[in-house]
Amino acid sequence: MSIEITPQNPSSDDTIVFVFGYPENNCSIISKTVVGSDFYYVQAPSADKPCLGSPVPYTASWNVGRLEAGNFQVTLTDKYNGSQTQSFSVAQGILPPLVSTPVIPTFGVSGATIMIVGLAWIAHKMLKKSRKTTV
Repeated sequence: MSIEITPQNPSSDDTIVFVFGYPENNCSIISKTVVGSDFYYVQAPSADKPCLGSPVPYTASWNVGRLEAGNFQVTLTDKYNGSQTQSFSVAQGILPPLVSTPVIPTFGVSGATIMIVGLAWIAHKMLKKSRKTTV
């Protein structure tokens, strides 16, 4: 059972990939979970797939992409050998930091003016229509 973190000394500019080595006989369910700065790769028995034959060495990868600078842990849990955890650090790179802020479109002054005129026109039409029906 093994965990390899690629690249070995990542920075926040790098795409990070975990490579797991464990025994497998094609009857497992794999789950990948991220909780805070901890990554969990779990190989569990499947009730739907019968386990036939002896397990053979197997490798699987998980591309987690770019991470912010900081300390992290990755844990491999395998149904035959238990768990293994490896800690790693991501250094600050030179690219802009990863920011996940929602993008809200801006209209500018001319866009806001057009929107206000449009709303006023709709209100005027609705008011005119309601006066005709009450008379």
